[in-house]
Amino acid sequence: MAKRRLLFIGLDAADALLIDRWCDAGLLPNIARMKARGTSWPALATPAEVFHVSAWPSIFTGTPPDVHGLYHAYVTRPGHQGLLRPRPDESPVPFLWKLLSDHGKRTVVMDAFLTCPLRDFLGVQIVDWGSWSWFWDPTIVPASVGRDIRRKFGSYPFEDHSRVGVTPIVDFAGFRSRLLTAVARKTQVVKWLLEREDWDLFLVVFGEAHPAGHYLWHFDDQTYFLNGTAAPDQPSDSERGMGEPLRGGYVARGTGIGGLL
Repeated sequence: MAKRRLLFIGLDAADALLIDRWCDAGLLPNIARMKARGTSWPALATPAEVFHVSAWPSIFTGTPPDVHGLYHAYVTRPGHQGLLRPRPDESPVPFLWKLLSDHGKRTVVMDAFLTCPLRDFLGVQIVDWGSWSWFWDPTIVPASVGRDIRRKFGSYPFEDHSRVGVTPIVDFAGFRSRLLTAVARKTQVVKWLLEREDWDLFLVVFGEAHPAGHYLWHFDDQTYFLNGTAAPDQPSDSERGMGEPLRGGYVARGTGIGGLL
């Protein structure tokens, strides 16, 4: 019998209402096909309404934040002054790929939100190569996979959240271009890994919708400027020629998903 495998594709901070709208408009045919062929398309409640970082760990562990304990970008630890980054390997609940590894199943996990390398892991761990927010130093285990990725594809062509937050965006067109390039490059790396590696679960998170929602929303949403008053980052006349970059990013991710399928 052929081995049964699971491909898990995450879209960090993607808006389900926008996906529905653009599926109905025919702009996201690959996602629309998945919806039509799948068993369900449910709307789920999220703990992120209260603890904004906790949604992904809740998915990865199947437990709420008060059980897995990963609820914020920084945590405190008894006996230590100052803030620390959370360590998923110190959570009382293992992530699902750790459970699979312990049972002899191989996982390729790439850019899962809020994670860190695990010891004695069966598979490939790519931590914060192309994440929107880094919770760990970018790490690839085994190191040979990292060297091959750098040699074949180069680095991820978009900046980390901390750099965007400190430096105001003055070139929105360049920002959009780097995001689209990032989607295409991550898709290339994932396709290469899908064919190269032996895996039972392949989990990859595309994080590009997250910065796009933060910094490009106002290009697509005409109601963003309330009562005709422009926000400080209102597009200039020259930038209005960009069209609808938020929608374009979703279309690019939909195309990437089609390539993986």
